[in-house]
Amino acid sequence: MNALDALPESSNKEAFRYVDTTVVRDLLAKDEGLYRAFDDYGFPPFEATYSQRRPDRDAWGFDETDMFNAVTAVQDPDFSRVAGEFDPEAVKRALKRQGYRSRSIDGGTRLEKPGEDTVYEVSRSMFIARDRDQMTPALPPVIPELSLADDPAYRTVTRCLGDVYAADYWPKTNKDDVILLAVGARLGADGSLSEKACALSRSKQAAERTAVELRTLTVEGELYAGAEVVVKDGDLPLVSMTWKNGQDPDSPSTWGPGTRPGEWSSETDLLKALGWFGGP
Repeated sequence: MNALDALPESSNKEAFRYVDTTVVRDLLAKDEGLYRAFDDYGFPPFEATYSQRRPDRDAWGFDETDMFNAVTAVQDPDFSRVAGEFDPEAVKRALKRQGYRSRSIDGGTRLEKPGEDTVYEVSRSMFIARDRDQMTPALPPVIPELSLADDPAYRTVTRCLGDVYAADYWPKTNKDDVILLAVGARLGADGSLSEKACALSRSKQAAERTAVELRTLTVEGELYAGAEVVVKDGDLPLVSMTWKNGQDPDSPSTWGPGTRPGEWSSETDLLKALGWFGGP
């Protein structure tokens, strides 16, 4: 919810990924293969810029120990934001070695490189990557006047997800049966891994239709065999589906849908069943 509180209300038109980088750091240390969907810490520039998926202090002026969480666009990663504790001077020195030039803006420092479309901005609490065409005179406020956390749909779906270390939110829609969809990755107290999809529906009838579609994916031999589908009552009912992560004991070298956390974006069958078809 703190991460949603930092995103302006206008972000409801975007699909984005949230990653709790403090949790993911420990998970990656245990098993890079299992958690590979998060090995860029939810911040694609780490991979795209320097061909390495983890932040390096020499290259960036900070590393994963300085990060709290990251939010980035899922479909078109032209805006990403990391919250944490940063040394802007260290970031400036590191990026200048890569050919970036710095200048002060309201709230922090902007770094640009001739010929590069990605611009970086840094303050003591944020590190941002954005497309050159999106530049603004100032860094975004830490808490905007109206944020996604003020939107009842986002609050409801986020409560449905529960305690997650990563989540994908798709844009709010004005068509079909689903208003808002999110999928989150969860870590149990016993170390068990699961994921949960939550869809806020327009009506009881819409929720039942969505549940029927989801259950077709949970029968034996299907993508999410054994997953649990639940419909909650309400004026805007919630439909959820929960499944366990982990390797197939009969084929441990095979990674299929639902087995590796965070690989939901490519699961078009799941998205279609939840009523999301590619945009608002």
